[in-house]
Amino acid sequence: MRDIPTPAQFDSLEKAIEQFILVLGQKFGEITEKVSNDLDYHLPDGLISGLAEEFKTARLEAIQSCFNDETDIAYTWLDRELSFQVAMQKLGFTTSTSENPYEKIIEIHNNRTKWRSHHLKKSVLRHATLHLAYVGGVARASSGFITGNRRKAAIEGPKAIQRMLDLMEQIEEIQKSTDFLGQPIGLGGRVWERTKSNMEGALEHLFSTTKRDDKDLAARLMASELIRLHIKLFSAPHKGSVYSLMGLPFIERPMEMKTIERLVALENVRTENLDSSQLSIFGRKIIC
Repeated sequence: MRDIPTPAQFDSLEKAIEQFILVLGQKFGEITEKVSNDLDYHLPDGLISGLAEEFKTARLEAIQSCFNDETDIAYTWLDRELSFQVAMQKLGFTTSTSENPYEKIIEIHNNRTKWRSHHLKKSVLRHATLHLAYVGGVARASSGFITGNRRKAAIEGPKAIQRMLDLMEQIEEIQKSTDFLGQPIGLGGRVWERTKSNMEGALEHLFSTTKRDDKDLAARLMASELIRLHIKLFSAPHKGSVYSLMGLPFIERPMEMKTIERLVALENVRTENLDSSQLSIFGRKIIC
């Protein structure tokens, strides 16, 4: 059995990926800024391959500047884990066979009625970063599980939020019961009420998986984090992929699908309620 990366190595990978996405976004922005943004603009066919090559070169440069031997440890370990490979397959990721995948994306935008260079940037950036963004999310969840930080935050978080809410109520009572020499003391308003609403919503729904502090709490928290990752990147929970990832070797107790389904349901309720409280397949090809 191969050595499991340390939390620091998972964290290093996640931070490198965050930096990579930031750097690449800046590089792609510089490239698309040179292209007209007029609605009726049509990129000449002879320039498509050149623009695609610029995107490809920029990505290679960003990879070289953001990743090193330390970050490769966790990446290689994850990439070789069967549980991770199966999860990727269920998500629809495939290895890119195109010499330059950006040409197709540019052609799609070029054939649209209304041209927008910033829309092109958004499309190519998603294509260039989606796989690594997913790897970074899994690395973050893995680190949180191994260190126990997620479990600690889940236990301490509700207490901290409740304390802040109690303090806000005390401030409101003092404001209401005190005469400030006839001068009104500004308190409340939209920001104050929204802050309270956000915290109340978080207390009720953000910590919905922590109501049972048992030996499986850390695993439930990781599964919930993966569900949120899937919703963020793919707009769907993809419970089958979550089930596969919960088979990673550092998770000793396997999780049943019915538990994951319950967590998906909780996440849907949590999202709906947090939204109300104002708390606020294309391109799934791996570019090696």
